[in-house]
Amino acid sequence: MAEGWWVLALGGAYDPDDFEVRETARVRLRQELLLLAIVPDEYVWVWDETDRAQLVVRAFADAASAEAYAAYLSGRGVEVRVRRAFGEEV
Repeated sequence: MAEGWWVLALGGAYDPDDFEVRETARVRLRQELLLLAIVPDEYVWVWDETDRAQLVVRAFADAASAEAYAAYLSGRGVEVRVRRAFGEEV
């Protein structure tokens, strides 16, 4: 997943020190996306200071395309955010 911008689906909060709670949040997010027929090409999970399950749904080369796809997902009821891919210059 080498594109410059990621669209992340956001799931529930978890305790970063509790593997079972984190895994439960990840499973729940996968299930919610599957119910909407949203299946990422690969499962890339993002962990950061938000302590929420965050799954890269799709990567894009440019911010405008990422924002457009995020708007589409948001319209389908998915909580999303767009961020630079890890390792990319800001």
